[in-house]
Amino acid sequence: MSRDKILQNIKMNNQGFNKTAYPVYHPIHRVQPSEYVETYGQFVKANRAKFIIVDHPDDIPGKVQDCFPNAKNVYSSLNGNLVPIDHDKIQEIDLAIIQGSYGVANNGATWVRDKDLFDRSIPFLCQYLTIVISADHLYADLYEAYQKIDPDDQSYGVFISGPSKTGDIEQALVIGAHGPLELLVVVVK
Repeated sequence: MSRDKILQNIKMNNQGFNKTAYPVYHPIHRVQPSEYVETYGQFVKANRAKFIIVDHPDDIPGKVQDCFPNAKNVYSSLNGNLVPIDHDKIQEIDLAIIQGSYGVANNGATWVRDKDLFDRSIPFLCQYLTIVISADHLYADLYEAYQKIDPDDQSYGVFISGPSKTGDIEQALVIGAHGPLELLVVVVK
């Protein structure tokens, strides 16, 4: 069967697919906007990450330094500062400081876009990861957060909710096996 015939059959069988209505979402308990920061912080901590709140972006470097005093090779992509880095050197990053786009109050996850990173592997190959997010970009749940994601505006994105964890090695929890050993989430009021 030719390529054109296959594509024509796919198109014919998918007509009306995008016109399907999404189901109505009815949360059991809805986190209120006044509770977003507190609830988000509780879940970030429950996910075995560190959580701090700062009043001003200028406070971030000092707070991060306090949390990771031994980090020598630091990479930051805050404020659109996408500094190129040799791909062979990414695994040598001690601490990566990146921008989060959206935070989810009821599970502590943070959406990170590829356009806020020089390389999408940075959050997974560094030893320590800091995600900075504005309190104005916190949402009650995944349903609300997904509504904010524009798939046409990015080619990649991922929800990050804590340091790397696995429990499949002799049924023991191992932190940092597949990514950062520690995660710090900083919310800017």
